[in-house]
Amino acid sequence: PGGVSVVVLKTDEEEMALVSVDGNNVQSGFREEVISFLKNQGFDSAEITTTDTHVVNAISLSSRGYPPVGRNRPIETLEHIGIAATKAREKVKPVSAGMGFGRVENIRTFGEKGFDILTQDVAEASGIAKRIGMRLGGVAFLTLILISFLI
Repeated sequence: PGGVSVVVLKTDEEEMALVSVDGNNVQSGFREEVISFLKNQGFDSAEITTTDTHVVNAISLSSRGYPPVGRNRPIETLEHIGIAATKAREKVKPVSAGMGFGRVENIRTFGEKGFDILTQDVAEASGIAKRIGMRLGGVAFLTLILISFLI
């Protein structure tokens, strides 16, 4: 788990902050808050991404899924982003960069559709487990009452 990481890219014309937060998705509107916050710190542009590893927030799964970054404690999250951005900015130095591309064909990935199917399956299984659990609990309770009258 990385918590909050910021990479600062600086050219002669622009300084950009790339934020990565160890979490699952970003709360609607929070991305804009982060960008505005970093622009107020003097960055020309900014972007936020999430790792979607489910390591940090996997313990807080609710009926609505994992809470997105910025839903819980948004002010504290912004403060940590600001601290990380300041530290990254202090460490900027001249570098060279290169880039290359590759392509992998005929590889199957989970994808958005697969995730949606998995989510639906989990919700359906949970509903079935609740119904069966309630019935079994009721049967067990009635059986105990019956046995107590027989004894």
